[in-house]
Amino acid sequence: MGERREFGLIPLSVDAWQVSYRSNNSRDEAIPAVASFFGKPIGVR
Repeated sequence: MGERREFGLIPLSVDAWQVSYRSNNSRDEAIPAVASFFGKPIGVR
């Protein structure tokens, strides 16, 4: 499971994951990136 943290101005208890990855541009140079994924607030169906 992801780490639980407060997000935004209104505290929400959600599951969240962060993924870091790299790709290459057209000159074959590395491009680092990060994506964040958030689940539904806990208790919401």
